Amino acid sequence: MNIPISILDDWEIDVLNDEFDAYRGVFSQMVYCLDTISLYPGFMQLKKMDSNAPDPYTIWGYSSFYGFHYAYNYKTDEVVLLDDHKSPEPSIYCAVSDSRFLDCLHIIAEYFKLQLLDPEKAATEKEDWIEKAAEAAGGKKYYFHCQILIG
Repeated sequence: MNIPISILDDWEIDVLNDEFDAYRGVFSQMVYCLDTISLYPGFMQLKKMDSNAPDPYTIWGYSSFYGFHYAYNYKTDEVVLLDDHKSPEPSIYCAVSDSRFLDCLHIIAEYFKLQLLDPEKAATEKEDWIEKAAEAAGGKKYYFHCQILIG
């Protein structure tokens, strides 16, 4: 993404197993194929999937901002943040599906790039980028999560 070499180390993602079975889905690939993602403030992936979550969720990540767990609803494909391992009620809605979640993260990464290269423009356009990320995630329902990630 044309990140300046001076900060490239902060944006490194190591592929642990590039031949992982794609059938298992996006989050399985993220958890089992990548080393910890540190691109996004407050966003951490787990080392393995955690099925010890209320039905119909599988936990795959963690938000250090809130202490909530990123969870994937395997019945609806929706990505949410759960604040409790036992409660099936999401605290924050993140994306309509796993692929749309990645689309959202891509938009946010583009914003972070702009923030590095042109901080004034990024500050001026911040609200537009949040809306663009929310649209990529699936609509206004996911605005708050995008706002959290962009900061």
